[in-house]
Amino acid sequence: MDCSQLPRSVRRCFDRRAEAEAAKRQRLQDLHEALTDVNNLSDSSSTCSDDVEHFDNARNVENDEGAVNFQENADCDGNLENSDVDADDSANEDGNLNVRDGNSSNSDAEVSEGGSDIHDNGLLDDGTIPFRDEQERENYVIRSLREWAREPGVLSLSKLDDLLHRLSAAYPLMPLTHRTLLEVKHNLEIDDLPGGGRLWCNGIKKNLERLDLTEYLQEQKKIIIDVNMDGLPLYRSSSKNKFWPILGRLVGTSNEPFIIALYCGVKDPQDVNAFLAKFVAELKDLKANGFECNDEIHEFVTEAIMLVKSALSRVCGWVDNRTVYLDLDQPLRTDDSFRNREQPRHHLGVSSLEDEELDTGMVSQFRLDTLHLVYSGVFKRLLNYWLNVLGRSKLHIDIVNMISEVLIFLSPSCPFDFNRRPRSLDCFKTYKCTEFRRILHYDGILVFKDLVHDNIYKHFLLLHCAMYILSSKKLLESKPGVPEEFPGEDEDKRGHSR
Repeated sequence: MDCSQLPRSVRRCFDRRAEAEAAKRQRLQDLHEALTDVNNLSDSSSTCSDDVEHFDNARNVENDEGAVNFQENADCDGNLENSDVDADDSANEDGNLNVRDGNSSNSDAEVSEGGSDIHDNGLLDDGTIPFRDEQERENYVIRSLREWAREPGVLSLSKLDDLLHRLSAAYPLMPLTHRTLLEVKHNLEIDDLPGGGRLWCNGIKKNLERLDLTEYLQEQKKIIIDVNMDGLPLYRSSSKNKFWPILGRLVGTSNEPFIIALYCGVKDPQDVNAFLAKFVAELKDLKANGFECNDEIHEFVTEAIMLVKSALSRVCGWVDNRTVYLDLDQPLRTDDSFRNREQPRHHLGVSSLEDEELDTGMVSQFRLDTLHLVYSGVFKRLLNYWLNVLGRSKLHIDIVNMISEVLIFLSPSCPFDFNRRPRSLDCFKTYKCTEFRRILHYDGILVFKDLVHDNIYKHFLLLHCAMYILSSKKLLESKPGVPEEFPGEDEDKRGHSR
């Protein structure tokens, strides 16, 4: 099959994989060539040592044919301390190492004798390096490996460890692990929390100090971050440890989120305020004193705090039970009403985020995500109500089978833009959030039409239209009050399914 006939997204995927494989092969080839050049010098190491001794003795000596000045190479001492190693580089949980640019030190001296020159990079005209002894050559190999491992890209740490073990047979001083090679420090401060669990706090300042914020501050004039907290299981078995990361992201950039703190325990944090203590203390300091960058103090702002509903209730200290809205025209909860406890039965305690120094909007700053609230929340319950709950809106089994046939018919023509292709409703229990989103926004308009009762279909369209408008910034600005009208209309749009 001609590659040009493949979809564009598939071709892009192949191109990215090919580029990554080519970059990996190029790095290995460069390392192989460097080691080959070093090994080729083993037969001439004594000659190089004699040449260096001759250079030292002949320095500043004039002969009959002219004056020749020799200058020894200032950077040819083989000292490992010359390499600049970032102590904060560490391995991720997948066994890969994300690395940054590293600058290698070059020699700034020239040595000439008999027409052969040692240039600024320490190489002779034939591309070799004149080492004084075996130790200097070994130090050069170690230093080159360290610089190579810190070059941009993704490097397999297991492969690097295997390479170090192989080279240690020829170089006794060669580190045996990547941690020793990169001088990774393990002075992590881990706190034991009441109720079980351990917490490692990396902090916001440390993450911001690693970023180049010059252009960002010229545009934004202040530091603005979003914060995310969520609990996730690391294993399928619920008896294993759970992680609660606190993540931050610089607003207005495409940077990856950075880790502020990590909690690990068999259960979720029992004392949420203890879990947030160091995070809140640093927020207070940044809020009061700002963030220093380039000898200037810049204002620090937390724009939004994003959590799923279960985590939101624990962090904010309010009841997380089934909610029923009997009246849809009641006043909305505000930051002031939350702080004043106008609905005391809604609260379970006082959150440390309510500190006056932080001035956190306990309603306005906590974002509600459609992934959990709508797609795997409201719409999932609605489909379950149609499929499994006895009542006047339950769909007949024949109708369910017909809808499934339409979904399967659409599957081959589903664009690659969607993560998952349409599946039968028999797989409803294994549906993912992206599948609920696709059905709500796209498939449902077609597959439910003429197969379900008109009132059920109109009830679905009300939710579809409301979410379609809320998902479009342009439509939301042009029709700001329309989505609010839909919930009041759906009460009369529920009828018999047959």
